[in-house]
Amino acid sequence: PTGTTVIAPVSFGTNGTFVEPVTLTAAGPYTVRIDPDSAYTGNVTVSLYTVPADTSAAITAGGAGVVATNTVPGQNMKLTFTAVTNQRVSIKMTSVSIGSNAISGTNVTLMKGSTTVGLPTAVGTNGGFIDTSAVLTAGATYTIKIDPQGVNTGSMTVNLYTVPADATGTILTTGAATVVSNTVPGQNIVYSFSGTLNQRISLDLSSVSIGSSPGGGTLVTILKPDGTTFYGPFSLGTDGAFTDTKVLPIGGTYKIKLD
Repeated sequence: PTGTTVIAPVSFGTNGTFVEPVTLTAAGPYTVRIDPDSAYTGNVTVSLYTVPADTSAAITAGGAGVVATNTVPGQNMKLTFTAVTNQRVSIKMTSVSIGSNAISGTNVTLMKGSTTVGLPTAVGTNGGFIDTSAVLTAGATYTIKIDPQGVNTGSMTVNLYTVPADATGTILTTGAATVVSNTVPGQNIVYSFSGTLNQRISLDLSSVSIGSSPGGGTLVTILKPDGTTFYGPFSLGTDGAFTDTKVLPIGGTYKIKLD
């Protein structure tokens, strides 16, 4: 109403654009000014929305999935929980009707106050997953922020998990089969074996029920005694995999990590 700029100019082309919500600070007549560059002429369809407050709900680690929904372009969704001692979490998004892209359409971010915990994760209609966080601050309130991009509206189901420590154990180099398992999304599996200098090993992985893809679903890495990578990572799917002979460069305790 005063003639001053509310938001910085936004550039767009024939693909159009979307301006995220802005809070108006005064009542009165506002103007949306469209300034074609150079000698361009033509038209643009402009839709203006009144954006309600972000939706907010509680979510419980290990509890039932929570359906988060927005109804107006620009409206975000927030799911909150309070962390407990030594808690690590992972987040799964399913049944996504926001947008029409299988890969992206919504950014999902774990936040502590205004600070992000890890980078935003793009989620499309195929759903998505945020892998295990670092240990959260006990007693602090965390928010799962769901930010549909552009004019996208719809819903998704969000599951929050408390991730236990990695499943660990030992495996022999005699060829005896060992069944290794995880129980919670985001939990890794780490099994150790003793190796000697110049020992030759091979690795067979079979009867895989992790994931549903023959091509991939788990990353496998063999770690040297100092924790650095000896071999991998490589992708393991339900069809299994075989790692041909490798020569150990030093003696010590090696680890096979399944992520």
